[in-house]
Amino acid sequence: ESHCESAAQQGGISFPPVSPAGETDGGRQESHCESAAQQGGISFPLVSPADETDGGRQESHCESAAQQGGISFPPVSPAGETDGGRQESHCESAAQQGGIHLVGFWHADFPVTYVYRTFALINGFLAEKMESAAWAYARHEFKGYAGIQVSSNEVMKRMSRHGLENLHWMPLGVDVDLFNPSRRDEKLVDELKAGDPNRLTMFFPHRFCREKGLDLLLDAYPLICEKFGYEPALVLAGTGPDIAQVRTAQKHWKHIRYIGFVKDTADMARWNASCELGFALSGCETFGLSILEGMASGQCLVGANTGAAAEHIRESSGGISIVNRDPQALALSVFDCAVNREKMHLIGANGRIYAEKFSWDKSFDRQMKFYNSIMLDFDSVVAGFKSATTVR
Repeated sequence: ESHCESAAQQGGISFPPVSPAGETDGGRQESHCESAAQQGGISFPLVSPADETDGGRQESHCESAAQQGGISFPPVSPAGETDGGRQESHCESAAQQGGIHLVGFWHADFPVTYVYRTFALINGFLAEKMESAAWAYARHEFKGYAGIQVSSNEVMKRMSRHGLENLHWMPLGVDVDLFNPSRRDEKLVDELKAGDPNRLTMFFPHRFCREKGLDLLLDAYPLICEKFGYEPALVLAGTGPDIAQVRTAQKHWKHIRYIGFVKDTADMARWNASCELGFALSGCETFGLSILEGMASGQCLVGANTGAAAEHIRESSGGISIVNRDPQALALSVFDCAVNREKMHLIGANGRIYAEKFSWDKSFDRQMKFYNSIMLDFDSVVAGFKSATTVR
């Protein structure tokens, strides 16, 4: 049974297996996609037999669909035909045909986050090779783009090392009016401190999974308790595949509190401002919206030593990066951050000043300047083309 078939069965979905040869299609095998399309009353664009319409080459599903829809599909050009031996991507070819400038946004650092880290669980050598293949794929897909927007300098440096070009720092933003120390709720603070004004209050508003460091935090919590000699208040907000760990921890520890998924942004701002210390334990963030929300709220940040989390901490002096990704290092960083409360609040104030640089107004100003520069470049190219045509 394939993974797809098994998943379909578990989800109560009728999975279209490959039909036996000859059953419905004159001796050829029907694909899963085609079978699903037929069941749904959709005309599926088949690969045409060689020589039927295209001089001996096979037509792709995408190309066939495009032709049916009256769209000119840009195939990959033969190497050397127009680009000095390299292959043109579909997107680049389409842009050139239409006189369009393409731009992209590097939302996820996928060669590291989704490829390397996944295969590293199997074999380190395999993970390195697969990451290299992912970077090669990224270089191919983004070549010829007028610009790639990247929201972290840390990530942008890594992309540059792997051969991606036309990179532009384009950070996202935070609502600095909403996420503000003034949103602190003294009644909630008293509730969390539970009679001990010196009790540290900590907030983890992230997806409940390994990538975000949930397991690391829960493993470190007993060590944090040992260092302080009491249970700090730990508030966990969100949901995710590892929610069972959160529920178990809440039952075991008196001052671990799970508040569910917080839908209301004003409520999220209240929780952020009412907790003194925040966590950003994922080392593969490309910006980290929740990181900036915590910093804008005046939290002292304890975060990963790679990715956007490390960059925000380094540039703001608004927190501490853990030396190693293990419970002992995390517990030590929390203790170092909070043992001197006056110093911790000053660190939090640094984070607030830093976060103000990333208001949404400033973020969109950067966006407008970026697109204006792209359009100016485009206009100059068009003017040059018209001039050359006139001379001829």
